[in-house]
Amino acid sequence: MGIRSIIDEIEAIGFGAKYEPQSDKSDIRIIVNQEVRKYAIKFFTSLFLIIPVFVLIYLIPITNPDFITAHNTTNGVPVYVFLNAFFATIIQVVMGS
Repeated sequence: MGIRSIIDEIEAIGFGAKYEPQSDKSDIRIIVNQEVRKYAIKFFTSLFLIIPVFVLIYLIPITNPDFITAHNTTNGVPVYVFLNAFFATIIQVVMGS
């Protein structure tokens, strides 16, 4: 049972009825456009953030393999690992929510 059938039933018994949306967000086209824009922004931001991960994973080991272990932090964990984890975490947690 939709809104139009309810309005028809109300008018059939002698009363007047009219549907007035409460906000502009009731239009499905506006809702769809907002959702598409939201996910497009997330997609392109994730695409932008994955570029450093690809560089760290595929280019650095081939072009400068000493960089991977050259800069160590506490307990001997390389900065390389933290950089990969940082970018990957942003993409998975922040952009995936």
